[in-house]
Amino acid sequence: MLKMDFLYDEPIKYASEDLLNRTYFANDFALNLLSIPKEKNMTISINGEWGCGKTSLINLIKNELINELRNWKDIEDKPNYYYHIINFAPWNTLDENAIINQFFKTLISNFSEEKAKKLLKSDLYKGFINIAKEIPKIGCIFKGMDSLLKKYSKSFLTGNEDLLETKEKINNKLLSLPGKFIVFIDDIDRLNKKEIKLLIQLIKAVFDFPNVIYILSFDKKIVSDALSEEQSVTGEEYLGKIIQLSVNVPQIEENRLHNYLFSKLDKILENNNIEDFDSRRWGYIFNGGYGNYFKTLRNINRYINSINLKQARYLKVMDCLDFLVIEAISLFEPNLLNIIRRNRELLCKDSNYDENKNGIDTFRSNVSDISQNFKLLTYLFPILQNNKFGSYSENGKYSNRKISCRICIQEYFDFYFNGILNNGFVSKMEINNYL
Repeated sequence: MLKMDFLYDEPIKYASEDLLNRTYFANDFALNLLSIPKEKNMTISINGEWGCGKTSLINLIKNELINELRNWKDIEDKPNYYYHIINFAPWNTLDENAIINQFFKTLISNFSEEKAKKLLKSDLYKGFINIAKEIPKIGCIFKGMDSLLKKYSKSFLTGNEDLLETKEKINNKLLSLPGKFIVFIDDIDRLNKKEIKLLIQLIKAVFDFPNVIYILSFDKKIVSDALSEEQSVTGEEYLGKIIQLSVNVPQIEENRLHNYLFSKLDKILENNNIEDFDSRRWGYIFNGGYGNYFKTLRNINRYINSINLKQARYLKVMDCLDFLVIEAISLFEPNLLNIIRRNRELLCKDSNYDENKNGIDTFRSNVSDISQNFKLLTYLFPILQNNKFGSYSENGKYSNRKISCRICIQEYFDFYFNGILNNGFVSKMEINNYL
């Protein structure tokens, strides 16, 4: 029985796990954070699509911050100047009204001095609530939170103070505290639209205090779309009013990604004793569209897991390269897979382009409506190869394709989609053993 080495989609934590060479970027980022003056506040976004490694990058930045602070030779001379690294996860609560409460509890838990804890539990906390209740649009969120304040005995507000004056007092309190706070808020794009708008509004209108740096991580398009619905400006413009620095996750070097993919595929082929690997056709397949499916480690891990699940049954029966391509299409372009499946009669005809030109043109048009990978299909189905114009063509004959159990042979076609053997089906392994 083959061992299935499944890959787990978990963010890395340490530089030793960094396959994408992002530790240098994380180190530069950390040094820039430490250079921000103590009295300043700043909001920075780390932008990237799902699966590009935002959480892994944040973990690397945190580690670089910690390592850099440890290396400060004069740290003992600065006992009143240190950093608190705070991880704030507002999606851990189902109650939107509790987000602000959770934020301050998270903040409080990072103070080691009892005096600072007492300050946040009384003066700062209550002052904040009084301000928040008066803010247009979001003040209603805090209307039902008065009961939370009963646990605090000391009031921060006296008389009818102006709100701006009250916030200024809170700012002064924060400025008097030792240290600076770096608050990481990751995976904002996983919130629903209502939660995204609430969190961004809170950061803009409420959490705007000195001595605090916010590092926000999200897919910029998702967050911009969520903010566009109720703003007079576009979501991107609205983000521009809140975020002072926007940084994109570094692009992954293609060679690193491809080498990672090849190493996993090589292991699968070795485990299955695949000896008839067609290197020539593989080169055309990879450069003809197959390689474009793998832009992130997450995509590779999902794909390899899918291959691992099916390898024992499929690789013993069907053509290795056809299987790898169909599995990629199945995972990343299911609509294209459906078009292929509906056109068995055409795709399984022997190579005679001119006689089938009308059917091929219709098929090409249908594919082009949903995908850019028509060229990739020409390496699976010889009927699509127009040899007159110098395009790729296979040297092998029909009999060779049948021995290899290719998808372009009609009796083998369905197995690539359902894994069910028809009556009289002879596998590639059985043919090779017989020969």
